Amino acid sequence: MRGLRAGLVAVAAMIIGCDPGISIYQVKSQVDESRQDSKLLISIKPTRQLIGETWYTPEIIATNKAGSSIAVTKIELSTRAKVYAGNPGRDVVYPVTILPGKLETLRVLFRLDDNVRITFRLPVELWVHYHSDGNQGIARVTVVGGSLKDAS
Repeated sequence: MRGLRAGLVAVAAMIIGCDPGISIYQVKSQVDESRQDSKLLISIKPTRQLIGETWYTPEIIATNKAGSSIAVTKIELSTRAKVYAGNPGRDVVYPVTILPGKLETLRVLFRLDDNVRITFRLPVELWVHYHSDGNQGIARVTVVGGSLKDAS
């Protein structure tokens, strides 16, 4: 009985001492800035998830820098293994129109084949597809997983 208690205390201490979560955040880099579309700027708010979760729901801030409306048609997450189509949820129907000079918060759900620790171990790209003035475009940002202190 004493050994069992000691074992439980040791396991509890290990769980409390370790961090079973991951922060998923946008990487600010020169590459992203040069690839960022001049009509639609996007940024991803950092999220915190348990490492075993197999879903990702980023909050995307999309800003229309064009002189005309932009219609967001779909959002995808591109990993080295697969491109995941985003599910906008019940309240959202594509296309989502963003007026000139305005910003829109876009929420989307990605159901992942692997957990977030594996999926975001290497950088991935989030793609926001849109139409504007008869042209198609894709705004992109790089997203990674790690410690939140790495995000600063």
